[in-house]
Amino acid sequence: MGSSSNVNPIGEPYNHEDVILTEEEALRLSNPWIGTFRVQRPEEFNSEEQERATYSNRNTNPEEPIPSTFEEFQAAGSLRQTWIEDPSVPCPILRSNLTVQDLYDQGWSIQDREPDLNWFDVDEIRGLDIPQDHSDPTGRLEHFNYAYEEWGGPGAEWTGYTGPGLMFITDIERAPDSASPSIAEITKVVYERTFDINGLKHVFYQNIVHKQTRAFITQFLYTTERLGYTWIERPGDHRTWERGTAEYQALLGTRMGKIVAYLVLASYPRGTRSIARVVTYRIDNSASINMRFDIESVEVQSDQGLRRSTRQRNCLRCFRGGCGGCYVL
Repeated sequence: MGSSSNVNPIGEPYNHEDVILTEEEALRLSNPWIGTFRVQRPEEFNSEEQERATYSNRNTNPEEPIPSTFEEFQAAGSLRQTWIEDPSVPCPILRSNLTVQDLYDQGWSIQDREPDLNWFDVDEIRGLDIPQDHSDPTGRLEHFNYAYEEWGGPGAEWTGYTGPGLMFITDIERAPDSASPSIAEITKVVYERTFDINGLKHVFYQNIVHKQTRAFITQFLYTTERLGYTWIERPGDHRTWERGTAEYQALLGTRMGKIVAYLVLASYPRGTRSIARVVTYRIDNSASINMRFDIESVEVQSDQGLRRSTRQRNCLRCFRGGCGGCYVL
């Protein structure tokens, strides 16, 4: 990374003094309860941390720390929110140029199915700012090019349906040793095959079975101490967590939140979008966990409003010597 011809994640040249922070390193810088660490240079990452052969152009693909407290989930989500909203902060996740043809070349297959949105799904999209026919109880979804899609490739799968302005993710799998691109990149390609990514406003997860995300919602978020009731005690419960709240940030800290955050980072120039809110909800008596992430455009501020001071930005370099005297993120 010593060549000045290289470009860093925020589009500025590297020089030999620069240090690229992984997500784990950035979390440790901004959250003292996680502990101390030695900053690694990119060439020092072990084989599991090296970038896999994808089209993402990311510098590294490190293993991230697994949060075990509400505060650690919030720290991870706060960092991702910062990456999305503040382009002056170094970020390891770059825009993705992955295409459908790239996936075909890697051995992926795509099967289109008839859309089979049930009544509950239709209820969830009513009132959202997307094309729909409110006079028809089914929403006449077929008139708006909704599609149910099954994508499969080496060590990874993506199943769900897409429509104008939204997508429902019903099943995603990716083996730890898979050479396939990240789920966030695949999600971007899935949507772009039919729609303009600039029109994506809502990402739904149905019936979440991911252990970490389920554990956070049932054990840390929906507690008697925090809300006055638990997840299982409120059939049909809907809660909206607005941008910037502790609960919102903690939900971005889950693996499901990470996928949407990385989808935004892979799809748009940083600072032009925000994840405005996260909704967690149950459908009637079902105890299944469902989520909705709302993506909104933001008005780009002036350079003075967006960028930190030169001193604050340059202090990233101080950590080569381990001074630890600045609050960076």
